Amino acid sequence: MTIRPVKSTDRDVWLQMRAALWPEQTETELGIEADHFLRGSKSSLLTAVFVHADEQDHLTGFIELFIRNVAEGCDGPAPHVEGWYVRPDSRNRGVGRALMNAAGTWARSRGFNELASDTTADNELSQRVHQKLGFEITERSVHFRKALEASESNQVEASKTGIDRLTDSFFALFCNRDGAPELERIFDLFVPNGLIAKCTGPDPEISTLHEFIAPRQELLTSGTLTEFSESETSERTQIFGNIAQRISTYQKSGCLDGVPFTTRGVKTFQFVKTRLGWRIFSVTWDDERDGLAIEELA
Repeated sequence: MTIRPVKSTDRDVWLQMRAALWPEQTETELGIEADHFLRGSKSSLLTAVFVHADEQDHLTGFIELFIRNVAEGCDGPAPHVEGWYVRPDSRNRGVGRALMNAAGTWARSRGFNELASDTTADNELSQRVHQKLGFEITERSVHFRKALEASESNQVEASKTGIDRLTDSFFALFCNRDGAPELERIFDLFVPNGLIAKCTGPDPEISTLHEFIAPRQELLTSGTLTEFSESETSERTQIFGNIAQRISTYQKSGCLDGVPFTTRGVKTFQFVKTRLGWRIFSVTWDDERDGLAIEELA
């Protein structure tokens, strides 16, 4: 039995288990959240994630933690168990206990003397398991909800957060520093007929999503382009109703045919809001070169 931190190569299986635990959430929502954690994004809602792997290194469970400033029943900030899952065919074998023990060890190593968790009032099995592992019930509460018409400023703020996450996910998509990138995830970020245009030459190279990822999959996995990553360095976003646009400066680096390089450039994004949330409609980009330099966007 092996308990270890989750890694980028675990993403797909971890995502399958997350979907089994939270079936009401879309795969896109769960995937974006997982990607934020794997990239070490400051906006991640997770602080630590551990997985259980069997003798063949097949994942059979996970536990997710986030340090909450206020954890009900605790004396101060404490790690909170946000997700705890074991595959049905691996239950009653000590996997859940081992994951919770790993969470406790991690928490103590960071100076905490409490671990928080919760479950729904009707989940009696989860309540019994928690108590069997040393948790005590601190309080019971009834949650209420009242729908409020969102103000325009709140709607814009929520839209900006969604667009920020989409943009972060796009930039992270092509990184191959931790293994082969999974470029097919681009379809989760775009509308079905999304377009991408490379504008570094005299004529734009306009591609569909399939046309765009095919040559880059080869480039990023053949050893021609290694240690590649790119990230946004500044941005300016405008939102109006169900449409938005963003202009970003960015930096990319890697080794092309064994030669290190670093380049800056500008990308423009067009977004549309769908029933599934914000999606990218198109991306265009151009890079710095002799006679063409950029300044950071204010």
